[in-house]
Amino acid sequence: MNLSVRGLALLKKAEGFVGHVYLDAAGLPTIGYGHLLTDMESITRKYEGKTMSESEAAELLRHDAAAAENAIATLVRAPLEQHQFDALVLFVFNIGRAAFARSTLLRRLNRREYAAVPTELARWNKVRNPKTRMLEVSHGLTRRRQWEIDLWNDPSTE
Repeated sequence: MNLSVRGLALLKKAEGFVGHVYLDAAGLPTIGYGHLLTDMESITRKYEGKTMSESEAAELLRHDAAAAENAIATLVRAPLEQHQFDALVLFVFNIGRAAFARSTLLRRLNRREYAAVPTELARWNKVRNPKTRMLEVSHGLTRRRQWEIDLWNDPSTE
C-alpha cells in the first residue's frame, strides 16, 4: 500500500514548507517538507546557504514518506484501509520507525484494537524542549494528531 493523494496533501499541510535549513521544534536541522538532514547532509553542508523549491521538497518528501510506508508494511500485522494507512504514514513520518516499533499504539493495533488507535495517537503530542530537556505539550503536535485521528476515522474520501 502507498500513501494516497489525500494523505500526501495532508502530510504536506502538517509539515509545512520551508525552503531553507531551520531547526524544528526538537532543535533538529530540517528543510523542505519536514526533511531531517542526515548526518552526511549536515557534514557536507549540502543545503547550507541554499534554498529548495517546493517541487524539490515534494520529491524529497515522497522519498522520506517511503520510509514510513515501509515501516508500516513491515511492522503492522493488522489489515488496514487506505485512510488508516495514510494516518499511520503521517504519524510514523513524524515520530520515526524506532518510536513506532516500540509504541503501545502498534501493539494494540496488531491486536486489532482499531478503536484504541485514536486514543494512542493523541498521547503523542509532546516535544522535548531542547533547553530544559523536559517533555512539553505542543499545540502544533496536538493539532497534527487531531488531523491524523480525523483521517483514521474518515474513509469517506478515499
